[in-house]
Amino acid sequence: MLAHSIFGHELGHPIAADYLAQEDSNPVHQATYIQIQKQVSEQVNQDVAEFPFPLDDAQKLALTTQFFNNVLQIRKRALEELISDAVGIFIFGPSAYFACHEFFWAANWDTKPSANEWYPPSRMRIRLMLKLVDQSGFMGKLTRTAHKQCPEYVTAVKEFIDEATRLASITTDQTNIAADKQLKIAYDWMEESLDQAIAFAKEKSKDVTFQIDTVLRQLPELIQRLELGVPPNEVGNPTDPEVVDYRASLLAAWMFKLKGVDSKTGELLTSKQIDQLHQQTLRAIEYVILQADYAVSTSASSTGAKK
Repeated sequence: MLAHSIFGHELGHPIAADYLAQEDSNPVHQATYIQIQKQVSEQVNQDVAEFPFPLDDAQKLALTTQFFNNVLQIRKRALEELISDAVGIFIFGPSAYFACHEFFWAANWDTKPSANEWYPPSRMRIRLMLKLVDQSGFMGKLTRTAHKQCPEYVTAVKEFIDEATRLASITTDQTNIAADKQLKIAYDWMEESLDQAIAFAKEKSKDVTFQIDTVLRQLPELIQRLELGVPPNEVGNPTDPEVVDYRASLLAAWMFKLKGVDSKTGELLTSKQIDQLHQQTLRAIEYVILQADYAVSTSASSTGAKK
């Protein structure tokens, strides 16, 4: 259930498509496009000079065209995935990172982009998402607002992010890309556009941005509910509760899972308890959605009655 916060990545793909589409009318992009064509042509000429046999002009053109098309596809795929990862963070906050980290964990983080999918290395994606979480001020705000009420959970999150940051600081992925002429041209070009692309994505997703300050205020109570075996769907006075954003429910559950210890026994969470955590989180999200639907329904009924 907690892995569903990776869904924000999928919501980012239409935004990535919009960004790439608008590049065609950008004069800076058009100028860079021409420069990249020249760079590719020069690189192919260097490569051909080392061939043990001569190539005619048609063969050189075919090689240049294929090289350039690959550069275009590599850059496009890298921006598609990195923009979408950023949107996941903007919409779901740190939960999107935790989900992606778990998703990537079993794979090689430094696998080079390869035809025909050209996916960027996982370590690069992890590095970007951690950077965006850091820029949001999450860890500092979490420490200030929740450390007194749930210090073990805050510590668990900090230790996890610190270790992830250490892993992301390793640059094997970048070294592998730099050693491949085709990938290097594509990724250098992509890096020139990435900040602008991320800013574009942030603006496009601003209406559904994760409200970190509100969520942090609610986290201690939501975690307490999980400790009691109660779905983390509301906080405040039981007779007049405040229904939370389900993304707060997800973050509380991730923090509970990252701590990984039963608060009653001090023992590590069993697989059964983690399954129960997933079920409680699912119930919380269902309840939040039902409450929102109910509020809309009663509001519509009330308006109709007045008419």
